[in-house]
Amino acid sequence: MEHLWSWTKTTLGGLFALLSLVIICNMWVIVHTQEHVHSNIQQIHSQTYGLVLGTSPTRTDGTASMFFNKRIEKAFLLYQRGKVQYLILSGAHDRRYYNEPMVMQKALIKLGVPKKALILDIRGNNTLESLKRAKAICRAYPLIIITQRFHAYRALYISRYCGIPALVFVEEDETSFDLHRTWLRECLARVKVLIDLHILQKHQHPAVQ
Repeated sequence: MEHLWSWTKTTLGGLFALLSLVIICNMWVIVHTQEHVHSNIQQIHSQTYGLVLGTSPTRTDGTASMFFNKRIEKAFLLYQRGKVQYLILSGAHDRRYYNEPMVMQKALIKLGVPKKALILDIRGNNTLESLKRAKAICRAYPLIIITQRFHAYRALYISRYCGIPALVFVEEDETSFDLHRTWLRECLARVKVLIDLHILQKHQHPAVQ
């Protein structure tokens, strides 16, 4: 019985320490980025480049992804209002018929954005890679990142750490989305990004190919 109690205390202690780590990492990322996350387009100054971070255009059940659609809408709005001159479309292209940047390009052209204003990055397999490659594309120019609020803090933390002057333009109201599992994954992703940047030093940017 005593052995069982000792094992229980050790397990609970480990879980508490893990939970504390997740909370502290999330607070650190959010506190250091929240003032640069905007939902009001009037607060955004015109820049040369916008970066649309990739996400699947469809959900697992085959229906349209609201995350994808909202990012496209926001990107179009920025271009239409003259807030950006070029849009970097960064996402995964890991299968013959799966190309997030190409789908984003088609959607934006359909809305009226000229093809010459769209820059495709088919190697943006995750947020860190997208931002490293965006830095190589935009050089020292400030960047407007387009994504959802739950993702904004991590994306902005990476950009600031990599030396990219940036802000994030997000959806005004995300309450219509089912975000429970998404938020949980994002909480863990914020822990991972701190490990990637501060311990594994994965922030060195590659040359664009």
